[in-house]
Amino acid sequence: MPEPSGWTSTTPVDAFRDETLSLPPGVDWSVTADQDFAEVIRRELQLLEPAVRADKAAVVALLHPEFVEFGASGRKWDADAIAGALAAEAAHADVEVDALAPVRLGEDAVLLTYEATCGGAISLRSSVWLRHHGEWLMRFHQGTPVPAA
Repeated sequence: MPEPSGWTSTTPVDAFRDETLSLPPGVDWSVTADQDFAEVIRRELQLLEPAVRADKAAVVALLHPEFVEFGASGRKWDADAIAGALAAEAAHADVEVDALAPVRLGEDAVLLTYEATCGGAISLRSSVWLRHHGEWLMRFHQGTPVPAA
């Protein structure tokens, strides 16, 4: 399947460590050359990997102890609840990612926004990542569905 608008979750996440590779449209290396940005993007993409999503422990390992997600359904999720829900999904579809845009909020905080397409549905996503004991962990996430045109 062609991927004109961006990468899929099957793109190796370590690709963000090699500045010779291309990023999805809308992000350039002048932004992601920052090691913190590259690590946050790598971790965000890990959370979109079907194998990671199916593994509750792997998901929890990437989430801050005080993680909160506001789901499209209006439900508020914590780390254990979202990890359990992801692990229980019958199928883990590939997610195409476009327009990754990291913004530094502080020395130990990064906001990452992007567009995701999964099964034809598009959502705008935002995540706040905090450096916690030297490791980047997702503190907050929200995905907002984009209405069909």
